[in-house]
Amino acid sequence: MSARVIVLPGDGVGPEVTAQALSVLELVCDQADIDLHVREMLIGGRAVDETNSPLPDDTLAACKEADAVLFGACGGPRWDHLRGEQRCEQGLLRLRRGMDVFANLRPVRVHSRLSELSPVRPAVVRGTDLAAALPRRRVTRPCTRRRRWNGWRAWRSVSPARDAST
Repeated sequence: MSARVIVLPGDGVGPEVTAQALSVLELVCDQADIDLHVREMLIGGRAVDETNSPLPDDTLAACKEADAVLFGACGGPRWDHLRGEQRCEQGLLRLRRGMDVFANLRPVRVHSRLSELSPVRPAVVRGTDLAAALPRRRVTRPCTRRRRWNGWRAWRSVSPARDAST
């Protein structure tokens, strides 16, 4: 069995985090006898510096052909002056649009001392160890929910989510 993985280290702590994640992935694939093919591509600020685009076309094409994409982080103070289509976040938005995905997967593990502080019942949170899909309104498809709890025990109308990074 083989797996093709595109690694998008990006900017900031992204290269450090993806390097460690990749070392774990390589170890697991060795143990499972999986032939791992890794290719590093550009996204975010580094991509803007080298190609003048936050997501080069060859990166998107490689991601579409891969079995998995390992994404680090994109953007940082060095690229905060960029506007419109040059913003680093536009690379992530374009990647999501191109691959037809809409959520981030994040590991969730609640420390026992913090379970009482969660807005979710402690009995539900205690012992949780899973990967959760967390849609992010500012970088995902528009939400259809029109009303939101405002914390004062009353509902108020809100406008649908929109991409505010342009």
